[in-house]
Amino acid sequence: MKKIILYNPHLDDFLGEPPHFRLLQRRPLKKYGFLINALIKEQKELLVIIDGTMSCFIAPIYFRKIPKYIRTLISLIEYKVWVNLNKIERIKRIPVSSECIERSSLIVFSYKAATGNFMLRQDLLNKFGDVYFHLSHYFVSTNEKSQNIKKIKNAWLAGDSDLSNNDYFKTYFSWYKKEFITLPFAVKSRFADRTPLFKRESRCVATGSVHNLLQEMPTSVYKDYIAQTGFDTYHPLRKEIYENRDKISRYIECLVTPYRTYLASSVFTDWISHYFVAQKKYLALDIVEIYNKYKFAVIGEEASGFPALGMFEAMACGCIVFADSKRLNGLGFEADTHYIQYDGSLKGLLTAISSTVDRQDLDLISSAGKNIIQLMFSESKVGSSWIEKINSYSK
Repeated sequence: MKKIILYNPHLDDFLGEPPHFRLLQRRPLKKYGFLINALIKEQKELLVIIDGTMSCFIAPIYFRKIPKYIRTLISLIEYKVWVNLNKIERIKRIPVSSECIERSSLIVFSYKAATGNFMLRQDLLNKFGDVYFHLSHYFVSTNEKSQNIKKIKNAWLAGDSDLSNNDYFKTYFSWYKKEFITLPFAVKSRFADRTPLFKRESRCVATGSVHNLLQEMPTSVYKDYIAQTGFDTYHPLRKEIYENRDKISRYIECLVTPYRTYLASSVFTDWISHYFVAQKKYLALDIVEIYNKYKFAVIGEEASGFPALGMFEAMACGCIVFADSKRLNGLGFEADTHYIQYDGSLKGLLTAISSTVDRQDLDLISSAGKNIIQLMFSESKVGSSWIEKINSYSK
């Protein structure tokens, strides 16, 4: 069985709180934070590799101009800060020259690792026995990521659901012929059913944040996504709900909020907007209390193919969720058993709500949805599942 190593885990908030988030007082989401404990439990310690090709604080275009030994020193300092911030005790850094690399599997979050300065890390990645690229946020610089990952001989692609039949994925990753591995997120235990369904409002709550990609900086990293999908936001349904929130308030309680406040563009305002106002309104909500207030919920999936974590969290709280089945491939959900299917549009959602609100089996759907989350998507279950799947493909 190969050892599993994490690649530069300190750079973003997928696993823990990165140093720049603490400095800028941003709340880390730690969407896949369960993996840290799962790997420590399985391997007795967390194995990581820090290669000095990326920085938390310095943009890639500038970082690559710094001498290698200084880049390495900066990365190691950032890494040590990350370890202290996240209070990780059993952790071991694997040297980039270690011979064990060839006998190990590497988990890479492609959001940053498959873009800027990729040429600096390509040789190292090709030394690993297997490299698992998780495609969370792959709608950013999609073609660049695809072409870079294509250069890694033992690359596997993975994500929150199975993208094998997704049109956007197939457009940019047509070269990939292996199995797409489903490595989903997990639901924290605080998301729980506290209110009987009959005591809840018979409306649908819509949550999540919505981006305006035409005002994000730099807009160029979204050109592939915008050109292929025709959308200027990741979550088209959320945008529709937000723009029509007053008209549909009888059926849908809109708690969708803009991801950030967009200011008149300048170098200073772009920096301030990016780091200090992102998602603050949405993250300030007591989301567990909100989900326990409503019978129904809709979160809105990504047009690039993945579901939203909020859907799973709402199900854990007993909500009956509306979902586009095309975004749930490989997850084990069944329409009309665990969720109510709709076509992804606001019109389709309103039709689904109207035909669902008076159904006699709502308690059954609520219970089935809650039970599958508890059974299959707890942090311990998903953490173990990641390790089992990676080991099965790494033989």
